[in-house]
Amino acid sequence: MRASRWVPPEGYSPEVPAVEPRAIPLPTTSFIGRRVELSAIDATVGRSARLVTLRGAPGVGKTRLAIEWGRAHAQRAGIASCFVELASLRGDSDVASALLDALGEPPSEGDTDADARRTRAGAALARRGKILVILDNAEHLLAPLRVAIEAWLASAPRCTFVVTSRESLGVSGEVLFDVAPLAVGDVHTATTSPAAVMQLDAVRLFVERARAAHPRFAPNGDEVVAVAEVVRRLEGLPLAIELAAVRMAVTTTRELAELLDRSLDLLSARGKARGLRAVIDQSWALLDEPERRLLARASLFRGGFSLDHAEAIVAEERDPPTEDASVARERRVSRRLAAIDAVQGLVEKSLIHAFEPTGVAAGRRFRLLEPVREHARERLDASTDARDAIHAHADAVLTHAEANIARATRGASSAVRALALEEENLHAVITDATRHNDRRPDHVARALVCLGSLCAARGDGARYLDLVHACADTVSDASARYRADAYAWQGRTAIAAGRNYEAVEAYERAERLYRADGDVTSLVFVLARLAIAADYANRADVAAARLREAEGLASRAQASGRIALLEAKGLSSMLASDLSSSRAHFERALALALADDDRVAQGRLLGYLGWSAFKLGQLASARANLEQALVVLADVGPQRLHAAYTGELGLVLLELGFHEEARARLLASIDEHRRIGDLWHEAQHSGYLGSVELEAGNLEEARRWLRAACALHERTGDGIAAATFYLGLGACADASAEPDEARSLFDLAERLANEAGGAALVLESLEILRQRSSLDANERPSNGDARAKLRALRDEATRRLEARPEPGVRHALRVAIAGFDRLERSWDAGAAAGVRVAEDGAWIEIDGARVEIARGAERRILRELAERRARAPGEGVSIDALFAAGWGSERASADSRANRVRVTVSALRKATRKSLIETRPNGYRLDIATLVVIA
Repeated sequence: MRASRWVPPEGYSPEVPAVEPRAIPLPTTSFIGRRVELSAIDATVGRSARLVTLRGAPGVGKTRLAIEWGRAHAQRAGIASCFVELASLRGDSDVASALLDALGEPPSEGDTDADARRTRAGAALARRGKILVILDNAEHLLAPLRVAIEAWLASAPRCTFVVTSRESLGVSGEVLFDVAPLAVGDVHTATTSPAAVMQLDAVRLFVERARAAHPRFAPNGDEVVAVAEVVRRLEGLPLAIELAAVRMAVTTTRELAELLDRSLDLLSARGKARGLRAVIDQSWALLDEPERRLLARASLFRGGFSLDHAEAIVAEERDPPTEDASVARERRVSRRLAAIDAVQGLVEKSLIHAFEPTGVAAGRRFRLLEPVREHARERLDASTDARDAIHAHADAVLTHAEANIARATRGASSAVRALALEEENLHAVITDATRHNDRRPDHVARALVCLGSLCAARGDGARYLDLVHACADTVSDASARYRADAYAWQGRTAIAAGRNYEAVEAYERAERLYRADGDVTSLVFVLARLAIAADYANRADVAAARLREAEGLASRAQASGRIALLEAKGLSSMLASDLSSSRAHFERALALALADDDRVAQGRLLGYLGWSAFKLGQLASARANLEQALVVLADVGPQRLHAAYTGELGLVLLELGFHEEARARLLASIDEHRRIGDLWHEAQHSGYLGSVELEAGNLEEARRWLRAACALHERTGDGIAAATFYLGLGACADASAEPDEARSLFDLAERLANEAGGAALVLESLEILRQRSSLDANERPSNGDARAKLRALRDEATRRLEARPEPGVRHALRVAIAGFDRLERSWDAGAAAGVRVAEDGAWIEIDGARVEIARGAERRILRELAERRARAPGEGVSIDALFAAGWGSERASADSRANRVRVTVSALRKATRKSLIETRPNGYRLDIATLVVIA
């Protein structure tokens, strides 16, 4: 088949004209970033694409990208190029005349109409052979340009067109290239890695343009965070960033960030340059009325919206409740199609951005870039439509969010993620419902309930409580039901944050409202939670009364109420040290939660079972329960519980002798609590880690963590907890032979404990530590009174330790016992050697009788125990250290390591003397009453 031959158009002449076309402008500033985009356009044109449209939002940098790529491409390819600026043309202008002018073609007497000029322009392009034509800012000329481009593609087959526009041309063969804003990173990265943030294209652009206005500008530290915040708030739009950077001549980045709520005013341009408002005004003028209505109303959304949201906010009126079903369906279909048309039009005009939410099967969502949103909100606020739009937005957001609350509360991770998509919208509802004259208290209360559910799932309650307090006056005017739910969520969050008195007050308000409403399930739930809060707030009478009432109503309540009641009874029994009853209540509650498929309750109750097993000394059960809880909570949250149980598992592992695993779990717990802003638990687990390091003899690390715990508890206001960790700091001072410092810290701990209402276990432990430090290290074993006093105090500390008090007190008592051991060793320093151990562990001699140690692992473990005794008398050797001594770098599970060490130690005990090797909380040690010499 013969290929068709190209036929030159009328007026075509092969001679190349002497006049050069209008060159692509030479930029006056450097070009930053866009390496990926430049390569992608190269690849597109390299695949013989002849029409590429760079599409993007106002101010996203389409023109600058086209210029940068066009200059480089024309130079590399050795071809002519032509730049046609279309922004100044009117909508009915003749684009062919603009192209002829840019090509340097003189006017012709034959240009009698638009068709003739279009034909002559095509011929002019064809004469020039290979040529690149950039048509800039074409969005307002789409209809005439579409006709012209189709003709020119046919008449000038060696011409390549690059068009910049906010909307595609819709021409056959067009390749769309969406230009995105510059990468902005996040403020967290700016805080943790300033150097990485300074490499982001948006930040680099801001810094370079700011230096042009303020030559000595060199951001560091907090200023890097401020720059990151500015470019993030400007959503990486190059035009906005450049206009903001100009302001650095007279302001600071921090002030700039604070002024960005009025970004369109701040980013107005000076001189001949167009400001951001003017650029967006031009886009607004090109919209039809339905698109303007949707864009204005969509400005109420923060963080994104769905087609369902769009349909709800553009609806002119609600369906009548008695409307015929077929008529109602037709109305809904028409409304849906109208929303789809309006959204699609705005997406195609680059004023709305479509995206797929990560990790959520929620369908496509849409959002406005912040400068566009601010412009559209100004238009809405200036219209008569604002009040109705605000109410429609609130109804749409709340209806969608409330549909996910029940499932999110029960641990459905998909519901939590769907609810998280509405977080910014819920805050926007609250802002609008409290800012305008027609306040909507019900909207505020409903939004707080939705946010409460989300915060409970994530565990970040402190910020939520601040919001609740800020909205307190508005919520007090809400309907009784919404007010009750809001108070109930306030109580839930307050008790999780350790603010027990606030939880009692909030629950009591909810209780009164639910009682009046007759909602038995909610009443039982709140009574049970109120009992827990009252117990924690030392109001046992209130707790007992509410539990009795809840039990009387439980048979009429749904599963959630009965689970809450059993959980409350279990916690009450635990606080009363009735651990057997506590476990029974938790087990019954867990059975109900399993039957009800309440995953959050399952994870929470497994953790309670683990903690009660720990207090009973059932360490294997405690570990299994806590590990199960963490598996459940890793999938469903809340993060706060996951963090708390991670730390509690660390304490269990410490009791089992897995020192390194315990430290790792506590560190992970501290990091999780810090990330979600849970100060109380961060303080507790920091203190526990400090106590672990103290027991291990790492005094500097112990002091670091204990000081951190005390400082955090000064902010939480928990005097008892602070007193416990000041005990640990005092023990550090005592172990470092700093008696004055120890005495000062013990006095501080006593004062804090008394001011907090006293805590018997803390004060008793304090007295033991104080008496231990008062014993004279220079006393000799012949002093019977000193020896008797030491052993009596050690026996008392051991007895209290066996009662399994709370971890902070446990660690204090262990430290006291270790101190007694160190002191007694100093008294025994002059005694005759009772045990001699070969340097390689090959034999041990007890009271003159030598025992040969045959097995290699037993020799190496015996040598490690003896060497530790020589270096740090009284300190235990961890399971991990003993395994490393016995088997080197061999890999094994934690359980396998512990079992092999236990078997080996048991064999050594049989070969020597049973009491010679003592079991310690974190491993083993040689009997401190026996002097050991390495031969």
